[in-house]
Amino acid sequence: MIRHVVLFKHKAGVTEDERNRWMETMRGLAREIPVIRSLAIGPDLTRSQRSYDVGLVVDVESLDDLRAYQLHPAHVAAAAVSRALAEHSVSVDFEL
Repeated sequence: MIRHVVLFKHKAGVTEDERNRWMETMRGLAREIPVIRSLAIGPDLTRSQRSYDVGLVVDVESLDDLRAYQLHPAHVAAAAVSRALAEHSVSVDFEL
């Protein structure tokens, strides 16, 4: 099992409504992309100085499934919105 983790720091001016609509779009990927075993996304609760704004965790079975997820048209469209809202993002993929 592969865990894909992405943290997003949003641009100044991104509204809570924009963030919430984007997160709902991201949650919808679990219904659209068959290789996703689980998907969780949510805003940071502590808002510490080192915190990012939103975290995303996606689990898939294999690296091939991770690539299929990343290339799926629904993910490509959602990732474009992610990039438009994000000032910065970081990711890590590791085996469970």
